[in-house]
Amino acid sequence: MDVLLPILLMIAFVLAYRLGRKRRAWAAVVASSLLLPLLAFSILLQSPLWEYAVVQRVHYLPWRPWLFHALAVPLVGCVAGTLEQVRVRRLVLALGVLLFVHGIDRNAVLIVPTLAGQPRAPAADHHLHQSGTNTCVAAATAIALSYAGVQRTEREMAFATRTYRKGTSLFDAYRALAMTLDGTPYKVSLHAEGSLDPSTRGRILVTNKRDASHAITLIGLGNRVSLHDPLLSTPETCSPQRARAIIGGPLIELTRRGLAPAPRPDR
Repeated sequence: MDVLLPILLMIAFVLAYRLGRKRRAWAAVVASSLLLPLLAFSILLQSPLWEYAVVQRVHYLPWRPWLFHALAVPLVGCVAGTLEQVRVRRLVLALGVLLFVHGIDRNAVLIVPTLAGQPRAPAADHHLHQSGTNTCVAAATAIALSYAGVQRTEREMAFATRTYRKGTSLFDAYRALAMTLDGTPYKVSLHAEGSLDPSTRGRILVTNKRDASHAITLIGLGNRVSLHDPLLSTPETCSPQRARAIIGGPLIELTRRGLAPAPRPDR
């Protein structure tokens, strides 16, 4: 399906442009109907917690990677079609083409899954060393899944997390885990930094490492925390205080369905 989406997106761009040239009033209606959800989605993209708070349905997640471009590209096509000045119209058309190319670039791994990651799964100790500078999220999510009894390779999770040249986002990590664990005994949730105790026994967390801009996996052991940093060749054990100190963003938690949430850590 992801291979067909770029073709459908280009067709939508051309049709929107032709609508603008022939039916300006209808083009204005279509553009207005695209603008409001585009603005709303752009605001949600500023924080994974905002997007998680508004949209948690798993049926939304498969379409999420293309949603911004599916709204923006036809909108620009409609606007370009209504313009009379040839030079301005061409500039707006060029903007639409650039947005289309950006969508292809950002979602390239969904079209060609072998672009990122290696076909290696976590080892017996659940650890997985990342193969490239951009695959920390893929490795961290594969490690977390192995603790939930689900084996995935780094390449499979690079595809699932939409890993591209610069890596990927924390919400894409949540999206990949939620889609992978849909229908299993596990559920995935997103929490604010500092809201969970990483040492709670059995707790599985994926987050960003403070001041390092890469993903890590934390496993609660009771009074200690198992830290899986994909940049390192082996996991390490640390204190809860050190684990809290290195957490640098929202927390993705994998929990078994039906379990009561653990209490917040003492401040």
